[in-house]
Amino acid sequence: MVDSLGKAFENFYNADNIGEMQIVVEAISENGEIGYQEMFYEVKKRKNNNRN
Repeated sequence: MVDSLGKAFENFYNADNIGEMQIVVEAISENGEIGYQEMFYEVKKRKNNNRN
């Protein structure tokens, strides 16, 4: 998606898997220019903050 200023953004949700995740973004402009980006991030086990 692109906002009114031409800046791209996207939302996504993770599954319950823990570990390193990879995002691959591929794009093509109206002029036929291509774009590609790979990003990695870590999903860690959630800490239990219940004090019962």
